[in-house]
Amino acid sequence: MRRIQYRSKVLIWLVLVAGIGWLESSAAVLLVDHFTYPDGPLVPSSHARWSSHSGKSNELDVVSGELQLTQSRTEDAGAWLSGAPFLEDHPFKVFFVKFQLRFQSIPTAAGGGYFAHFKDDAGGFRGRLWTVTQGASAGSVRLGVSWSGTAPTGVHAREFVMGAHHVVLIKFETDKGRATLWVDPKHESDASVVSSDTASGIDVERFAFRQNSGIGRIAVDRLVVATTFAEALGDWTREPSLPELLTQPRALTIEEGESAEFKVVALRATHYQWKRDGIVLPGQTHSALSIPRAAVSDAGLYQVVLSNATATLTSEAAKLEIIPRGVFAPEAIAGLRRRVLPPLFLPEASENVFSAEGIVTSTINVAGIADASFFLQDPTAGIAVFWKGGAKVFVPQHGDRVRVIAPLGHFNGLLQLSPEVTQKKHHVEVLERNQSVPIPMEFDFSEINDVSRLEAREGSRIAALAVGFASNAEELVAGSSIRVTNRAGSGFTVRLDSRLPEPLKRPKPPGTVNITGMLSQFDTVNPRTNGYQILVDRWEDIRSISPPPELSLTNRLRLLRPGDAATNRFLEHALLPGEQLHLTVVARADASKLVNLIPLSAVLPATAQWSVHPPGKGESAATFLYTPTSADAGRFWTFRLRAQHDEATNGLAFTVYVPTVLEQRVVIGEFLANPSTNAASPLFNPLRRSVPLTLDPSLDEFVEIVNLTEVSLDLAGWSLSDSARLRHRFVEPYVVGSSNAVVVYGGPLGRAGLAAEIPAVPASEGSAGLGLNNGGGDSIELRNPEGRLVSRVVYDSVPSNGSWTRFPSPSGAFTNHAAVSSRAFSPGFQYDLRSYGLPALGLVRPTPIQWTRISDGLHLRWTIEPGRKYTVERSEGIGRPFVEFDVDQERGEFLDRELSGVSRFYRLKIH
Repeated sequence: MRRIQYRSKVLIWLVLVAGIGWLESSAAVLLVDHFTYPDGPLVPSSHARWSSHSGKSNELDVVSGELQLTQSRTEDAGAWLSGAPFLEDHPFKVFFVKFQLRFQSIPTAAGGGYFAHFKDDAGGFRGRLWTVTQGASAGSVRLGVSWSGTAPTGVHAREFVMGAHHVVLIKFETDKGRATLWVDPKHESDASVVSSDTASGIDVERFAFRQNSGIGRIAVDRLVVATTFAEALGDWTREPSLPELLTQPRALTIEEGESAEFKVVALRATHYQWKRDGIVLPGQTHSALSIPRAAVSDAGLYQVVLSNATATLTSEAAKLEIIPRGVFAPEAIAGLRRRVLPPLFLPEASENVFSAEGIVTSTINVAGIADASFFLQDPTAGIAVFWKGGAKVFVPQHGDRVRVIAPLGHFNGLLQLSPEVTQKKHHVEVLERNQSVPIPMEFDFSEINDVSRLEAREGSRIAALAVGFASNAEELVAGSSIRVTNRAGSGFTVRLDSRLPEPLKRPKPPGTVNITGMLSQFDTVNPRTNGYQILVDRWEDIRSISPPPELSLTNRLRLLRPGDAATNRFLEHALLPGEQLHLTVVARADASKLVNLIPLSAVLPATAQWSVHPPGKGESAATFLYTPTSADAGRFWTFRLRAQHDEATNGLAFTVYVPTVLEQRVVIGEFLANPSTNAASPLFNPLRRSVPLTLDPSLDEFVEIVNLTEVSLDLAGWSLSDSARLRHRFVEPYVVGSSNAVVVYGGPLGRAGLAAEIPAVPASEGSAGLGLNNGGGDSIELRNPEGRLVSRVVYDSVPSNGSWTRFPSPSGAFTNHAAVSSRAFSPGFQYDLRSYGLPALGLVRPTPIQWTRISDGLHLRWTIEPGRKYTVERSEGIGRPFVEFDVDQERGEFLDRELSGVSRFYRLKIH
């Protein structure tokens, strides 16, 4: 905390880290900016208050104290809010932003665009403010708001004419997932509009402005972000006048006689006064304090008091340490390691000596009789030490805290401090005995090819956990190298030092082991980028362990919309409200081990629960049950379970996404995984291309995505994958109308002569097209722009005579298309070629036929079903051919006046 003292009263304020942004007070005003910067780019002039996160740099300008947003530029920038990030469990869940707005020109592109929003530290945008041209009078625009949607879902009635100043205020509710918009409000009860789209929340960190086509040209001023309506609309008639620190004084350690300088960067400060240990330093009244030749007596805590006519502000205290002449200041070992330079990865040649202090981690002298060699580690890193002639003086012991003053060298790539007994400037000294040895860092096998990461860890005590021996040899031999691998099959070398205690041959521990040692190197050829190894200097650091519990899971789904596998082992799920996931996890280990299962999810949905069996010898189990409700729409959950016994731990994580109300009505309606390759087959060319694909008919594979909502849906950012990888992403906006569909087909890029009535796009991710498994055993996954799974279809087989289609409705189960239709496929339409805007006809019901004999013939009648087509077929006898007759489709009747035969047989065909 910093204390800011006003002339009339005292308040406590909290300054953002590094002074970025504005101040958070008990009034909870999180950001104020009146854009009083010099004309030109905003970001470099704002002293790190604003930072760019998209587009071309330095294209967001300030002109005459106003921020200029244009549709011809692309830079987007955001300002950190004081106290950010506001995570899900933070008490601040409602934010208000207000600014003055003036439109200077209307958009040149139809449809408008959004130009302001709240933002997290990645790509999450919420509370979008839109320029809207639809419904506005000529020469004017309106404003709209959405929570995260790609179009405004609430539009304010106020029209904005060019040049007029208006006050815009937005309410952002993270707990409810909605945004509210006011224009020129006086009270919170004034007319407003509320967004109606839904999506998950974000961790609020910044408020941002965006430039893109469709926004017009806008001037913005007097920006305020607060936590209440009143605070946002408060009387912020001028830029805050309090002094503000952008950088703090930094601690220094120097030798006696060297110069020292402390300095700060501040805003709105007119006077500075430096202090040492709380005592005023006369004459030190500038932003920087210099001490030309520091004496030991100059050591202490330095801080500066800033002030102006409004308030005072005291900086943090920075410590000045003075090392008396003749005593080396110890350097962090990590700093020494940074002197290893590419491309050879050797230390620079120098006669300079360095001082380092640390704990001895090795247990034996890994050098010859006359010399002493050991490993030293401080809190930052580790390093080897080779003390020439040192064994004749003493050998530092495991756990000693030692100071070494020596030049840097290397032995076959291994960085080391290289003191010599004969050099007066070199020094090795034990400072303390029996100190705690640093806990070994777990060795990361993913870094085995990253030289920079290995160099940073070289010399440190590390542990390779749960590894196995690559060799079938039954013994471990001192002075040899062995290969070990982790569960993923990644391998690394372990060196057994030749000076290990006798016996020099030991039985190899059974099963999986943990190995602890120092990360070393032995590479004789430049560049020194190979030969890294774990050096073991005591046998007990190779310890056999029991493997962690093995986990197996089974998911059972109760689905309202069939498609996903009812029983599966997936770790990612999408559930509609009312559907149910029943997950069973079984953990198994050695029969002697007590296995315990522990759910780690701190917060569960109201309708979710774990049921865990008591710990058991060799086995335990747990079940998870979740049936989401409509209140869960848009929520994404990660559930975790830990399985453990006394020696090892394993874990499991799985996710459940409940699609938003709109996403719940987006379905995979039909797919074709095995298009015919026979050009003579009636099943060939299912997309009715003008020039059929004879060379690669597999590109005729297709997946139909149906929008069953009552609004148009922009699929920008949505994607399709199979069980192998991503197959298609809607990179550009692609709007699918209400009750319409789009067909994603294999390719090639471009429509490639597809039938005009089929709304279609080619798969975007490579020449393999959709790559669906032609024989079954594959899945199709539909994801929203956030990458959340919205729908998954799993198929184990494929029809030989067409596609899989939903029947009898767009929410029905998948069935063989040819079994319910005279067609083998219907891309873009229902199975009966009706548009998705028409109700599904469903199953054909038996229809009784009534007949009446009339004077000149026979009258047949039946009850019609709207949308069906009927034909009558007539035969003169059993086994004789039938002749088809068209009938009146609106009346359901047929009149036969040809009764010359002995008998008549009739049948009614319903389509």
